[in-house]
Amino acid sequence: MPSICLPGRYFRMYPANKPLGHAEKQLQLDTSQTVFLLVDVYDPALEPGGARSPWELAGSFIEQSKQVMPAMAAARQAARKINLPIVYLANSAPRIALADSTYQEMKTNTVNANKDELFAEDNIDPLEYHHGKSQVLKYASIIKPQDGDYYIRKHAHSGFFDTRLDTLLRNLGCKTLVCVGFTLDMCLGATMIDALWRNYRVVLLRDCTRAFEITGVDQPNSWTNRWVLYTESAIGYSATSNQWIAACNTLQSCD
Repeated sequence: MPSICLPGRYFRMYPANKPLGHAEKQLQLDTSQTVFLLVDVYDPALEPGGARSPWELAGSFIEQSKQVMPAMAAARQAARKINLPIVYLANSAPRIALADSTYQEMKTNTVNANKDELFAEDNIDPLEYHHGKSQVLKYASIIKPQDGDYYIRKHAHSGFFDTRLDTLLRNLGCKTLVCVGFTLDMCLGATMIDALWRNYRVVLLRDCTRAFEITGVDQPNSWTNRWVLYTESAIGYSATSNQWIAACNTLQSCD
């Protein structure tokens, strides 16, 4: 059966005094066992040239993230052309007393956000979820879900925590997750780590993500690059969107 033949980059941390560094492995990804996963790619402001984000805290992050949206959309389209399942993960506000949780306490302290308000939706069952204007949970046209895509709501950083994601992936026969989205140091990163513990191979498209870089603390791109390296040394592999697109366009038997 034709496979996606993708050069997966990883990082060798040995020997201790002089690590060998980056290497590549030719990955053979069975199309029947591979899923394309997008994490938290919502917010209409992600449209290149789009409007200001309704989440004021994310202003600089949104501007940086706009730069990766064309690559992300192209990578998703390549996956769609070879009929890979497309799965979206997104934050939500279930009625589970999150306001009384230590998670909400942390979010109040660090980002001054009320999750029940920030992620309320206007197209959801109000018995199960908080109903609201859903300004943040709207999608730019470049990356919005399409008919036939799968959509999983989460309420913590990891998309596996208390969600149906693992059941969906098992039903799809998934062995490998090709991952894009935000943020690399929070929700995307936590989801990839939990995927590893559940025995999924993880491949990050490293030019289709951003970490949350803090003004005055991080040099431009430094925190994103460090998390890409962490992924390559502790979670799985990375590749570029161009490598992914080329591999999808030339399905073959990997030798």
